Amino acid sequence: MKSGWDQLDAGDLEGALATANRILEMDPKSGSAAVLHFVAFDNKYPQGNPTADCNRVIELAPSKDWVEAAYISRGNYRLIVRQLDQAIEDFDHAIAMDPMSLHAYHLRSYTYMEKGDFVNTRADYQKSLGIDSSSPSPFVVRGFWLKAGGHFREALTDVQTAIEWKPDYAEAFVDRGVIFGLTGNLNDCIADFNQARALKPAVFSDERKNGVGSSPFWDLNPFVTKNPANPRGYEMRAVFRLLQGKTGEANQDFQKAVELGPELKSEIEVLKRTFAQP
Repeated sequence: MKSGWDQLDAGDLEGALATANRILEMDPKSGSAAVLHFVAFDNKYPQGNPTADCNRVIELAPSKDWVEAAYISRGNYRLIVRQLDQAIEDFDHAIAMDPMSLHAYHLRSYTYMEKGDFVNTRADYQKSLGIDSSSPSPFVVRGFWLKAGGHFREALTDVQTAIEWKPDYAEAFVDRGVIFGLTGNLNDCIADFNQARALKPAVFSDERKNGVGSSPFWDLNPFVTKNPANPRGYEMRAVFRLLQGKTGEANQDFQKAVELGPELKSEIEVLKRTFAQP
């Protein structure tokens, strides 16, 4: 087993999988080998179907922590492939094993939202806030992907719901400000950014807490990647960089925005004056 974990630590995922398979051939009930295969497979095929590995870990794993992880992993895959009821069952199991399982509450809340069950969506979101007050609303998460795909009206509806459920949700105000900015509503964009800063002065920080942070949910990189000819993506990303003190990177993005959309020059000057760091 040690050689398999050493291979995994060294990034030799094929070797780790081969080692786990050899052990499982000799001992099909080896919980340690089941866990090694589960981890190596997840690293090598992050978008792959983990169900077989998860089933084996649930049956054989030597500790409940690995069983919980397998339920969450299998539930997440079932959520992706729209097996929503089965996904909820897996998250139920994970939460039964650990009532403080933040990740399971996040995913179950999102799954309920996808089912249209907003009572349970909100209940799980409130539970996650009780564990970590920076927990993202499932509506903000979905709004992030809708926005990245250019579906602004739907994204705005989701972010509005997040604000209604949590009126002091600084991150949601930032996200709504981004949507306003991407659609050319500069006044409301600036108002929302300022409201976010009033609610949480460090709201634009890059820092993340327990893997749950502010910046991932309004990261403009996916939007810029999907829409490289849209000047407003660069404009909004520049604002974030400006607020984070990354003046050089911000100016590069502002320059790119003006190259693509010369008509934005005057409003970019407004943004620079509004959000320039002292």
